[in-house]
Amino acid sequence: MTANSWDEVDASTDGRHGASSQAAVLVYITVPDEKAGRRIAEALVERRLAACVNMVPQIASFYWWEGQMQVDSEALLLAKTRSTLVPELRKAVAEMHPYSVPAISAIPLESVHPPYLEWLLQETAAQPSENN
Repeated sequence: MTANSWDEVDASTDGRHGASSQAAVLVYITVPDEKAGRRIAEALVERRLAACVNMVPQIASFYWWEGQMQVDSEALLLAKTRSTLVPELRKAVAEMHPYSVPAISAIPLESVHPPYLEWLLQETAAQPSENN
């Protein structure tokens, strides 16, 4: 198999180290605005709870709240992390989030590009303290 034939690799492994693609998740988080999104995104990456967070600065959200249909402009965060960090990431987001009921949903990733999966797992691994 060539190094570029990653799409031929079984979706359950990265084809080299046996790391499960299921170890990677995409966490979908809505926030009220870009300012809140930036604050949460930076904190997640700084704490290595996510290898990367993308922000879509404006989405339209249609939802029910307290018995009434709402239409609001929000921002969307897409955090890429390992599945084992989801509980800690969820807790951190909930603590920083201005909503009382924030949308925080983890979606398992399949067929992840092996070099990207390796990078994601490396960047979310426990890091040695910079103070040592």
